Amino acid sequence: MKINNLSLIATLLLLSSCSGGSSDDVIIQGRLIQVEDENHGKSIGKHGSNEPIEDVTICALGECSVTDSEGQWGFGVPAVPAAPVLFSVDGHGITDQVAVTLPEGVRDITIEMENHGKSEIHIHEVMGQ
Repeated sequence: MKINNLSLIATLLLLSSCSGGSSDDVIIQGRLIQVEDENHGKSIGKHGSNEPIEDVTICALGECSVTDSEGQWGFGVPAVPAAPVLFSVDGHGITDQVAVTLPEGVRDITIEMENHGKSEIHIHEVMGQ
């Protein structure tokens, strides 16, 4: 599933311009969903299978974003390295890191992340345009 959310893109462009980024930045965005039913903690509640997970901070390459109510997140970076990039996922009872090889030579990258319970983040798909 490709994320096409105009408000997310507009927010990313606004954040890029406010933080000194440029229109030449590579946009890295994605979505975080729950794969298996999971209680994230007594005060946080339960997410069912395929539900988006909100209020989770996702960081990589010195940038961070917090997932919205649809589980969407995103940020801009000046460049993408050839080596795998370590993404940290923290919040809503989840704490994990996952290495992701990002496509080179593209301007937009979409990463579908899945929480498999017990804070195990897996990458479902990485797409580049």
